[in-house]
Amino acid sequence: MKKIIVLVSFVVILLAMVITCPTPQDHRETIKSAVLSSQYMKEQNALMVLLEVPMLDQLLNREVKTNDYFFFSISKTKVENKPRIVSFGVFKHVFLLFDFDKFSPKKDNVKATNN
Repeated sequence: MKKIIVLVSFVVILLAMVITCPTPQDHRETIKSAVLSSQYMKEQNALMVLLEVPMLDQLLNREVKTNDYFFFSISKTKVENKPRIVSFGVFKHVFLLFDFDKFSPKKDNVKATNN
């Protein structure tokens, strides 16, 4: 009897994972939210943010690739010309695995001017 309960519980959990696997749009929205709340975007004026949001949508649609593995999904993009996993999704929740503040354009400009 215990084996049946364990098996049924396992099947129910797997079924819930399949049904609630995040979509590519869920990943893009989470990444977009993280970028917009990054320190770089907080330092921009409102007009710049309004101008950058449509470009950000296009960039995310073009550059972020989401792989659906039936039970979970991951999103990848290139960071410094290297493929990086930036998010992991399971149970309709997307977890960010990347710190967007580390790679802001402002910090890149500071590094370039210091050299």
